[in-house]
Amino acid sequence: MADPDLRTPEEVAEVDDLAAAALAALTPYLPLTLPSSPAEVAADVLQRLIEKAFAEIGAEGLWAAYARHPSNPSAVEPVLAAALQADPGLAAQLKGAVRTVEDNSSNRAYQRDISAGGDVTGRDKISHTNSHNSSDTRNYGGMIAVIAVVIVAVVAIFFAGRAILGKITDSLTIDKDSSCSKFLEASQEQELTAMRKVGVELGVRGIGSPLALPAITYECSGHPDETLGEAIAKYKNSF
Repeated sequence: MADPDLRTPEEVAEVDDLAAAALAALTPYLPLTLPSSPAEVAADVLQRLIEKAFAEIGAEGLWAAYARHPSNPSAVEPVLAAALQADPGLAAQLKGAVRTVEDNSSNRAYQRDISAGGDVTGRDKISHTNSHNSSDTRNYGGMIAVIAVVIVAVVAIFFAGRAILGKITDSLTIDKDSSCSKFLEASQEQELTAMRKVGVELGVRGIGSPLALPAITYECSGHPDETLGEAIAKYKNSF
């Protein structure tokens, strides 16, 4: 047996936890007489290991009393922990046995639910399906919401763009009735287009002359309130 004084605090705590886990796993099966199910067989193996641990330190009577009336695990837990601290090999075996009991206990509880409540698998499947469908619905609904937001944003941008474009178009639409100040605010390309269009409407020959744009620009600069048509008409026979 190992000397408990040579074990680290972490190792001591681990064995203490193992003792608590062993009693928690076995106690629901006590008193255990004739094991029949896989879960009870696993519990019987665990009980024999615990009996051995108590016997090694001369406390088998204490365990026998507890096994008959398992009412207070905390009363025997320190004794089991002390026995396991002294026998690491037995502690390792006990750890595996506890895991086996816990695994089989889960299956036992599942089977008990089936007996008491019918087709648990079916209910679980339905529940899972409903949950899955609910999740899908939420995901689908979320996707629709995102798409709706995007569509609304696109529509808003579209109409805002149209409004802005309309204002820009209106501001850049220059005809014979437009003021010279508006004409001067346009780009040179827009000025040239507007000048030629108005010149053709007014029958101004030579409006395409390279001299026409500088002349009309000069005229409008001196008379910003004058209309473009009036400014161009002054140069009707000049180009």
